Amino acid sequence: MKGRLLVRGGRVLDAASGLDAIADVLVEDGLIREVGVGLAARVPQDGLRVLDASGMWVLPGLVDIHVHLREPGREEDETIETGTRAAAMGGVTTVLSMPNTLPPVDTAQRVAWVQQRAKDTAYVRVRVAGAVTMGQAGETLAGLDGMATQGAPAFTDDGRPVATAQLFRGCMEHARVADVRVIEHCEEMSLTNGGCMNEGPAAVTRDLKGIPNASESALAARDLEVLRLTGGKLHLAHISTRETMALLQRAKEDGLDVTGEVCPHHFTLADEDIPNRDPNFKMNPPLRSRADVEALRVAIGQGLVDVIATDHAPHAREKKQKPFAEAPFGIIGLETLIPLSLDLVRAGLVTPLRWAELVTSGPARVLGLKDAGTLRVGQPADITVVDPATPRTLEVFASKSQNSPFAGRPLQGGAVATLVGGTVVMQRGAVLARPWL
Repeated sequence: MKGRLLVRGGRVLDAASGLDAIADVLVEDGLIREVGVGLAARVPQDGLRVLDASGMWVLPGLVDIHVHLREPGREEDETIETGTRAAAMGGVTTVLSMPNTLPPVDTAQRVAWVQQRAKDTAYVRVRVAGAVTMGQAGETLAGLDGMATQGAPAFTDDGRPVATAQLFRGCMEHARVADVRVIEHCEEMSLTNGGCMNEGPAAVTRDLKGIPNASESALAARDLEVLRLTGGKLHLAHISTRETMALLQRAKEDGLDVTGEVCPHHFTLADEDIPNRDPNFKMNPPLRSRADVEALRVAIGQGLVDVIATDHAPHAREKKQKPFAEAPFGIIGLETLIPLSLDLVRAGLVTPLRWAELVTSGPARVLGLKDAGTLRVGQPADITVVDPATPRTLEVFASKSQNSPFAGRPLQGGAVATLVGGTVVMQRGAVLARPWL
């Protein structure tokens, strides 16, 4: 529903402009019309709808740049409709859809197909990443130039790494010319070698084959050396180890255009927290040691991390009910993004404004999205209203799949309203409408 809407009396956290103040946000015809103190007293009341945000935080809509929507080809796990419904429930208004579908999104035509499907069925904005290689087979480069022209803001073979340094070089050279960022899944597959959880004492006690930290950091080191050679823009996805974080820090100090992402599960849980062999705790990269968890939290506190993203990876129940070693990697995360990441604020590692940056303007900046991550006047009215304090427990998720290690776990905070283009898509746990996009 368009028209005029006033989001009244919340703590407005707009990291893009540095704003942290109790204020009102006026929305008119789907756009941010004004942000300021006391708007409620001077805005004409005729036809004005009011969303009372007293005691809440008001942010630009959250941007999640690592989401698997599974469509086309794996609709038993998730669809664009159900995945974006989960995003709306979690306060996320823009998602970047990963290309590892069936078939993979490796041509301009397939990017266009997902874009059209999103227009027809999505509850939030969907941006589409293009695959680096044809069929994500790691042999020949995909149609990168055409996908960039079609609007793909990133290239990635996520789910697996770019197979060789030479292919990665070619990808970086194309992406540099197209001004598109490459997102890398850092995993040296020969070191993973069939492992299914972090290598260490926790794997030994569970009699499971481990994945060493070096599986991630070795591939990250390769890619950063190629980045030095080619130039361009590189994003390291789901960093899970202290060694990779150290590589990121050095690359930034050397002036490379590289950004880094962490996921809430990696800075919340350690491998020792896996109950017995519960496959809902199986993801890739795996939950690491307690020392790695602490290193990620320190890096976030030091400002080294650019983005918090979920790596939302749904799998149908029958797939995740297999034994740990046989079950697929991945957990859902859209609906737990806010409560888990708010723990960083409660722990004093980041300020509320810095937290807002990590989930709004930071990811928007990484992808070069000009119409997301800010409450600037004239921008689309994508807004998330957050209750930072109320305890909650999630037993059932809006996602089509339910594979979360946080089901039934006490959480704190969450989205109470999600606006996309001025439409109230979700309010207090009820999905109300699809936006007209």
